[in-house]
Amino acid sequence: LRGRTDTDTDTDATELDLPLSYKFLAAQVVSLAAGTICYPMDSVRRRLMMQACVVRNHRQYRNGVDCFCKVWRQEGWRGFYLGIGPNIVRSVGGALLLVAYDVFKGMIY
Repeated sequence: LRGRTDTDTDTDATELDLPLSYKFLAAQVVSLAAGTICYPMDSVRRRLMMQACVVRNHRQYRNGVDCFCKVWRQEGWRGFYLGIGPNIVRSVGGALLLVAYDVFKGMIY
């Protein structure tokens, strides 16, 4: 690392020790945002997977772009976010995992 000397430590003096509730809130916001932003791509992937066993000539979508365009034209934004409820509930587990990692990392280092 550039500019690092032997007297430098691995901890940053400006790092805040936040309460667990704040860490969980931040992790929940990050988990929800990431899940919501990525959900349309996941919906396209899921639709393509569901037609994998259909004969190629009878498939509804040719590829990912075709799937995206057809869903957009026929269903609008709602088509991309169908079934997001369970994904939002699952984000709680993701947030807990992020907080647990941060806590255990602090115990080790």
